[in-house]
Amino acid sequence: MTACVGSLECTLLVIKAGADVNYRCPLARAVPTGVIEIIKYLLEAGADPNLRNYYGWLPLEIGAMRNKMDIVEMLFPLTSPVRQVHEWSVQGMHQYVRSNAFNEKG
Repeated sequence: MTACVGSLECTLLVIKAGADVNYRCPLARAVPTGVIEIIKYLLEAGADPNLRNYYGWLPLEIGAMRNKMDIVEMLFPLTSPVRQVHEWSVQGMHQYVRSNAFNEKG
């Protein structure tokens, strides 16, 4: 799935061929591309928005770091609350990723 980052066509083919939509967190890799269709397809195929990437970041956190508001709003209701986020909201997530608590984590 890593080779498909940013390519909807490649993502569709690889998933249809039986790729594991949670192996190495392709959802977290897709978020920075901003390609909504890939993210939607991964979610429909069963990708878990609560899986953290190699650095320990959730797809939601990555979206907030990259100011991808549309993606954050899509992932927010699908993501389990993050303990360190005091105000569990889209705005609260944006504040969290810009806080010292988040910077010390990553």
